[in-house]
Amino acid sequence: MEKCPKCGYNEGRDWPGILMILAFGLVTVVGGTSGLKSVELSIAVGMFLFVASIFWRSARQDRNRVEYLKMHPTDAEGSKKI
Repeated sequence: MEKCPKCGYNEGRDWPGILMILAFGLVTVVGGTSGLKSVELSIAVGMFLFVASIFWRSARQDRNRVEYLKMHPTDAEGSKKI
C-alpha cells in the first residue's frame, strides 16, 4: 500500500496477494490429507485461484503503471505539452 507523495494516489489492499495466500493454504492444508475426490477438487480449485490471482496482479500492475504515467509524465512528454 504505497502512497505517491506528489498526487496522494493510494493503491489500497492487495487482494490478489490475499487470494494467493488463501489458494496456497487450500492446496497445502487440504492437499495433505488422503486422496479423496473432494480433496482432489479442492486442490484443483486452489490451483485455479492461485493462477487467477497471478493474472489479477499482473493486470492491476499494468493499470497502475498507466495511471502513474498519466499523472507523472516523463520529461520528454512534459515538454511536448507546452
